[in-house]
Order: sequence, then structure tokens, then C-alpha cells
Amino acid sequence: MATSNRIHCQGPFRHEEYKAGAAGLYPGYLVKLNSTGHRGEVVVHDVIGDPCEAMFLEEDALRGRNSDHVYTQGDVASVILPAKGSVVYAMVEDGADINIGDKLMSNGNGKLIEAIDLLLGSAGMQCYVVAIALEENLSTASGVGGDQLIQVRIL
Repeated sequence: MATSNRIHCQGPFRHEEYKAGAAGLYPGYLVKLNSTGHRGEVVVHDVIGDPCEAMFLEEDALRGRNSDHVYTQGDVASVILPAKGSVVYAMVEDGADINIGDKLMSNGNGKLIEAIDLLLGSAGMQCYVVAIALEENLSTASGVGGDQLIQVRIL
């Protein structure tokens, strides 16, 4: 699944640690602070296209773990808050057709997908773009399936 052992590629960032608020969290997931009363926890960003902070789970290098290591609930979760213009590896949705230069948004499950216009009734609402793709993902048509980490530039 991973194309790198490190989530951070280049540019300034802030590192913070929280507890994983759920199991099955991978480095490269877009996360947010848990808003259900559990202070100090992060969970996946769970609303498709919704505004969000650029906060990504990163590998737990201090324990010798790489970007393939899954966090379980209660683990100390390392996160990166990259500055605008920084480059990170972010998880993209399986089957998403991502091309270089595509604008990316949250898919509501910690992964990124190509940004689209969301329609609410008769009024159009623009989705919140988190990053720009700097590489293509390998499509399922090429025989490579599953979620993938690709390089993105934070907006």
C-alpha cells in the first residue's frame, strides 16, 4: 500500500501527539480532533468535502514503525500539521482516479479524493480543497488495488 516509509516529504510542519480515538488508522490519513468529549484524541475526518485542518497521521518512527503500521485505539498517535506549501504523503481512496494537479478534498473516511462541487438543494456549495496531487495514484485497472499514499502539496 505505501510508497514511502515517511509521511513528511518537504517543508515546515508541526509535530504533535494524541491518542488514537479508533482502531484501523493508518499514517497518511486526514484526521481531526475528536469532538465527542474525548480530549486528546484524534479520529478520521468524517465529513466529505467539509472544511478541515491539514492534520495527517504520520509513522511512529520512535518505535521503529513505518507508514504501513496501523494504529489501534488508545495508541499514541503521531500527527503532522504541515504548513501551506509543504509536501506530504496522503492516503487516497481505492479506485479514485487521481492525476497530477488534481485538487483533493476529504472523502469523509480519512482518505482524499478528487474535489467536486457538492450540491445542496438548488444552491451549489464549493467543497473544501485540502491539497493538490503531485503524483498519480495507480488505478485498479493497472492491477494495483487498494488505498495508496501519494505525494500532495498542502494548500
